[in-house]
Order: sequence, then structure tokens, then C-alpha cells
Amino acid sequence: LWNISRHTYLASVTSPYQRGRAISIFGGINRIGTFAGPAAGGVFGALYGLRSAFLIYAGLAVLTIVTSALTIEKTRVSGSTPEGQLSHLLGVFKSHYRQLATAGLGQLFAQTLRRGRHVIVPLYAADIIGLDVQAVGWILSVSAFLDMSMFYPAGLMMDRYGRKYATVPSFLTQTVGMGLIPFADGFFGLLLATSVIGLGNGLGSGSMMTLGADLAPRASIGEFLAVWRLIGDGGDMGSPLLVGGVADLLGLSAATFAISGIGLLAAGTFALLVPETLRKTGSGG
Repeated sequence: LWNISRHTYLASVTSPYQRGRAISIFGGINRIGTFAGPAAGGVFGALYGLRSAFLIYAGLAVLTIVTSALTIEKTRVSGSTPEGQLSHLLGVFKSHYRQLATAGLGQLFAQTLRRGRHVIVPLYAADIIGLDVQAVGWILSVSAFLDMSMFYPAGLMMDRYGRKYATVPSFLTQTVGMGLIPFADGFFGLLLATSVIGLGNGLGSGSMMTLGADLAPRASIGEFLAVWRLIGDGGDMGSPLLVGGVADLLGLSAATFAISGIGLLAAGTFALLVPETLRKTGSGG
């Protein structure tokens, strides 16, 4: 509910020529929270006990509710009634199945790649290279920092040149980084691979949300994005199962190459099958 509602709101209130920057900044803020949140939780947990971290989390949730209620304008982007929502949802799927079959497939591959790195990197670091917890933490933190630093350049590229100029290089770069992992035999080799992945993922900050917002019909934004996110969440859910299955059969290095291959499929799908959604008419902002 949270993910779809905020995505729908951003798609409703942004113009196409500012959408890449707006959504990439939104994605960057999420990345900042992901980077800083564990550290803050650890500090509060160490100083005041683990219970304090949960209480602070609850307080932030209440603050979010109040802020949303007071500042976000109400929007209604669909004329369907609650009784007709299911039929309307099916109608949106049928009328946009070509876009969902091509761009949706690319997003499925993209989310599989993105989730796969979160599974593979800690396992490879601990089980194959034999790094300790602190070393793994440094590797993940550096990658997250580089990821976080790229969100605004990603938005500028999407709004100035087109969505593909950020999306395709993003997944190609992540593919290269993922393919470097099996060749890493120590801390610095794995740090290099994950840094490449972090830069690539940061370059695609907000890209899937922006593309979904571009493709969504104005009268049925929520319904379209519901199906759009469902497809992406399928990749998010299935990636750990894929990594685990391939690793059990062929080893973790083979699983890494499999995820890297899926990244290549993502880049190819967006480059060859999905049309550019940033229209060149009008002001480029």
C-alpha cells in the first residue's frame, strides 16, 4: 500500500520533463535512509538498549502519518467505483499488455538483478573468501555510499537525454560488477566489484519508477502501477530462490554468473524492446 500510493502520487503530480529528477531524488532519499538507518539503529541500540530502536521506529512512523496527512494533496486518478475495481484493473492489464509484456519483463529482470546482489555479496564474502563481519560491513557500506551518491546525476540524465540513457548503462554496469565477483579472491577485489555494482545501481536511481509513471495512463495510474509493481516484486521475490537453487546445484560462482546474465537481459530488453518514453517535444526543463 505504501509503495503503490507514493508511486502513484509522484506520477500524478510531476510533469514528464521533471519526473526523472523528482523520482530519482525520492529514490536518493530512500538510499540515504537505507545507508544511515542501520548505523543510527545500532547507536541507539548500543546506548539505550534494543527496545529503544523499535520505539524510535514507531515514532518516525507516526511522524510520517502526520506529515502525509497535513501536506499531501488528495488525488483521484481513477473514475471507477470500488465495486468495479477488479474489472477495471483487468481492463487496464488487457489494454496495456504489450507495454507490460516488454517493459514489465525488463523490470522483472532488473529487480532480479538488484535483489540478487544483496544475497550473493554477503554469502560470497563469508563462505568463499572468508571475510569477517566487519570486512563485509565495510564492503556493503562503501557500495551503498556510491549507490547513494549517483541519484541526482541519474535524474538529470533521464530528464535531459532520455530514460534509456540512465537505465541501459545502469544495468550494464551492474552486470559487469556482478561478473567480477567470482574473480575476487580478497577484500579489495570484492570491494572493487561491489563498488562497480553500487555505481551502476545508483545510476538507475528511480529509473523503474520513472518508466512506470511514464507508461501509466492518466486515468488509471494506480491500477497500472499496481500491475507494474507486482511484476517487479516478482523478480524481487524470486531472486533469492534463483540464487539458492543455482548455488545448490552448481555453486555460488555459477549463481553469480546467472544473475549477471539476467542483468544483461535487463539491459538488452530496455535497449531494444522498450521505446523511449521521454518525448522530445515541449520544454526540456
